[in-house]
Amino acid sequence: KTGGDGLYLGASDSGYNKNILVENMVFDDNHRQGISVISVDGLTIRNSKFINTIGTAPQAGIDFEPNSAGQRLTNCVVEDSIFVNNEGDGVDIYAVHLNGDSQPISITFNRCSISGNMRGGLSSMIARSASNPAAGTVTFNECKFEGDSILLANPIMGSVHYLFKDCMVDFRVSKRKATSPQKGPIVFMTDTSVKKPVIGNITFDNVTVIIDEDQSPFRLDFWDETKLSDQIKGSVNIKQSNRITKVELPDYIDKNRSQLEVSANERFQEKVAQLSRPSDSEFQKIKSQISALEKSGALKDNVVKNADFSIATVSKATNAKTVSDWTTWQAAGGSGTFGFDEDVNHGSGKGGSAVLSGIFSGAFIQNIEVKPGETYVIQGWLRRTGLGVGSLKAGWKTPEGKWIDGARGPVFYVSNEDYQENTWQKIEGIVTAPETAGILSFMCGVAYQSLPQDKIWFDDVAVYKIADAK
Repeated sequence: KTGGDGLYLGASDSGYNKNILVENMVFDDNHRQGISVISVDGLTIRNSKFINTIGTAPQAGIDFEPNSAGQRLTNCVVEDSIFVNNEGDGVDIYAVHLNGDSQPISITFNRCSISGNMRGGLSSMIARSASNPAAGTVTFNECKFEGDSILLANPIMGSVHYLFKDCMVDFRVSKRKATSPQKGPIVFMTDTSVKKPVIGNITFDNVTVIIDEDQSPFRLDFWDETKLSDQIKGSVNIKQSNRITKVELPDYIDKNRSQLEVSANERFQEKVAQLSRPSDSEFQKIKSQISALEKSGALKDNVVKNADFSIATVSKATNAKTVSDWTTWQAAGGSGTFGFDEDVNHGSGKGGSAVLSGIFSGAFIQNIEVKPGETYVIQGWLRRTGLGVGSLKAGWKTPEGKWIDGARGPVFYVSNEDYQENTWQKIEGIVTAPETAGILSFMCGVAYQSLPQDKIWFDDVAVYKIADAK
């Protein structure tokens, strides 16, 4: 019942812990992770339990998560331990801050049991770029995954080598938590941070996958154009009912890729279903409050500049039109575009709208001066074609421009989770400035676009002050 991690192995940007032994320990009901490993050379974990982690994300049994390239994950061995009933993954490896100049990773799990975790058994992401990725090895020997998946994210050539030897993955429905979002027994995933990735450096040596009749042993979840190399190799024993079929890699995946790959629309619908939304009763309450304010005439004096996106300027750099009075932000590595579309317009006002295309995560942003305790209604209209989830967000900054709570803030989506393409839909919400706020960073954002033809338009947005600070 720790407020955060049960054990935190922290260090300076170039420091590391040395020769750590964790033996016969129980990490139970910790509220962030059982153990967070930031930087270590020589870690042995033996005969220990990592159970019931819940509270603050990632909520893993153990998470290897360096914060800088000068840190390290070397000579780490976890053996004869269990990872059960954690709200996140049993094991997380998130080493994207390491690179090819870092000490090579070496993490080994021996004879561990991983089961009943909500997100999965293992989730590993080590590379966010094909340029100078971290090297090393991650090995699982004689480990059992019951009801839990193995997720390898961006397992690109030139990065870490994964080896699974004499392991068992039992992914039958009867073994899994009913509400778990896991996609399959063994999942290879790529995101948009690595352009046209080539995945490989993965070996399966006598691995058994137990599945139901309607399941597949592998799932391919690719956000960007992805190539499968011949360095996904080894043998997998697929057990369905009373049949055991031995398949050789990479031939099996190559021949069955179309059946194993998650469709773009399926992936999009899964992301939409995972959005954090108010309950139906909360949504109706907000809608009724805003409706009453509209009828009373309280929603006037829209403080957003160029709220109908009718004013555009020509960029000297690209010679393309961009909307005036708005800035843009896109997650690192993104290559989507922000634009002004004079041919698409909501309502009967002046022509024009803001459009975001092919953006995995990004937003049009306008900063508005506020005072602590002031309450605002935020509104806007969006239209979608292709994939992508649009939102209006209230991010808060201090008067000096520093983010409050790490840029977190209320986010509002359209009311219908399955909103139709090429239909204008309204987003609205009510927000109150926190006590240290001086700036409302109003964002017209988008997430999960994949291709240039994925577009979301925003138009007729508004921010109305409805209550002064107390």
